[in-house]
Amino acid sequence: MDANGQRFWLLADDAHWPGRAHVEYRAGCRALRLASERTLSAPPADAAAIAASALERLPRAVDRQGATARWDEAQMAIVVTSHLPEPAILLPLAERPLDFAAGFDDVLYVALAERLLLHDLRGRWPDTVLPTPGFQAWRIAADPAGGAWLLERASGRLGRLSGCVQPARPAADYAHTTFRPAPENPTPPTLRLFDGVSWPAGERPQSLALASDGTLALLSWFGDGESRLRLFDRRLGRLGAVQTLDGALFAYSIDWLSEGRIAARLPGRRDAPVWVPRLAPAAALTLRPAGDIYPLAAEAEEAPFAHRLDDPPCYPLAGGSVEPLYRLSVSNLARRGEAANFSGGTIHLIDSGDQQTIWHRLYAEARLPAGCGMLVWLATSAEPSQAGVLEWHAHQFGELPADARPFGAVPRAAWERQPSELPGHPGLGAWGAPEAGRAGLWSALIQRAAHRVRALSGRYLWVRVSFFGDG
Repeated sequence: MDANGQRFWLLADDAHWPGRAHVEYRAGCRALRLASERTLSAPPADAAAIAASALERLPRAVDRQGATARWDEAQMAIVVTSHLPEPAILLPLAERPLDFAAGFDDVLYVALAERLLLHDLRGRWPDTVLPTPGFQAWRIAADPAGGAWLLERASGRLGRLSGCVQPARPAADYAHTTFRPAPENPTPPTLRLFDGVSWPAGERPQSLALASDGTLALLSWFGDGESRLRLFDRRLGRLGAVQTLDGALFAYSIDWLSEGRIAARLPGRRDAPVWVPRLAPAAALTLRPAGDIYPLAAEAEEAPFAHRLDDPPCYPLAGGSVEPLYRLSVSNLARRGEAANFSGGTIHLIDSGDQQTIWHRLYAEARLPAGCGMLVWLATSAEPSQAGVLEWHAHQFGELPADARPFGAVPRAAWERQPSELPGHPGLGAWGAPEAGRAGLWSALIQRAAHRVRALSGRYLWVRVSFFGDG
């Protein structure tokens, strides 16, 4: 806040904090918190062989009623296990499919050699074959809007199957006086390939997953099993920046969880690690594993996630069934983190417009449990760049570990009884009623401690926040 005219600047949005380390932004409550993260153990020596074997196994498919479809090699058919006492043969085939998935339009999409088989689960029309010359679908992801997304393994090309087959009608012919649409089916099944999707040399796609909001993620390997994640930009029709999955080698399957998180199957692990991808990263980055733990059952097979229409993700078990993926009620949070309103060339500029500005008071709405706190470091400059900043000034909120306390006197924020610095405002925090010394509003007088003149003045203000927790 500026003492001259009581102007104020709010830092509450994701874009306000471009520089973040071990800290995550929660859009639901517009707050920063220590990131949920952990370190993964080293993969087994035969991780590459396990992953290669898992990729050769056909994913299972789950429909709206919870029935599970799997490929039976002995019967050369797609077999369904449901509430009925015995498995039922759904679709005999003359060849082994490459993949199959139940769509949101109640159509079973089956990838065969350079063609797609569309089997209507509601019996509205007979099986339809859509030739795809020059394109070999290898993985399928059903789209909530209808149709499916298709991935070709060899080239990494991406396709979108849209349209539908017209239901069979009781009369084959109509009188010449009957008004009919031309063509009869204005939206037949059509495959569109995205020419803008290209992969760098040495990067090989392995899996794709579609979120309920339409965000398409693709998993790839680079070099010696480095696992990468890319989000597909529908507007531009191309892949987004690389997001490397830290600690993941030869990840062979991914699926979306709630709140924009992605779970992955890794060779030899008895759980499914989780990462939180950035939706539109400007450059390549590395994602640390989230601290959430999703254990797998003892009977879990080394195979891709099942195709499904409803949450949560499902993974295959021995015997042909699938099991939902659930999280343990355990938190693993970073003990320290940092956020700033700048990161390299990306800056959220706080510009008062006057070199004589005196920065007066700092307010923070936060929940600070026992043993947790933060240091807010402030600095000013005459130019719109933090490169020339020589001195930072700390302001303490909450409790800090002994080794994190700055040397010398540090101004300490006081807890306020009011929920907001604005009179009558209920506050921006999502943690309910204020709790003395723990949750609510804190305020501190901005100052340069240990200086003869304590006022902090300058046109541009720079903010760094160091977070401290107990894990």
